[in-house]
Amino acid sequence: MSALGFSYGGWTALSLAGMRGNLAALDAGQWNGDYQAGRITKVVAIDPSLAFGLTFADTQNLLADTLLIQPGRGADRLDSTDLSAKGSGFAALVPATHRLEIAPAYYFSMLPLCAENGAAILKSENDDPVCTNPVCTAPVCTNPACANHAVIHGQVIAATKAHLELK
Repeated sequence: MSALGFSYGGWTALSLAGMRGNLAALDAGQWNGDYQAGRITKVVAIDPSLAFGLTFADTQNLLADTLLIQPGRGADRLDSTDLSAKGSGFAALVPATHRLEIAPAYYFSMLPLCAENGAAILKSENDDPVCTNPVCTAPVCTNPACANHAVIHGQVIAATKAHLELK
């Protein structure tokens, strides 16, 4: 059995595989609880959040075969989900995991592709313009905001299928 999650869902998938938390601001009984589901043998965590402040003790029970997918590189990463040494340092706590860095990309690249009227809906709601990517003028796109989300999704799907041994 496998678990996959994005952002907070990435944290949930990791906790199902044995990781534990340590956030003092939340109810300790719930946060520090053991949510490990022994049937989980593989995990895909896409830009998992809530990884700051963890120690090896929190990750030592993460025994499932794990793939961490991190969109972006350097300043293009969302601070709260940066798993590198410049961020939470989480990647170093789980050295046996497989890692995939996709760049150019960023956190919002992982959201579903927009419907035809998505940009208009977001504009009318005064929401983030995640459906309005700037046009890349360079031969190779290096701006994560204009990276092709369909291509990025294809990379995530291919890596996930390979990791979970799906056809």
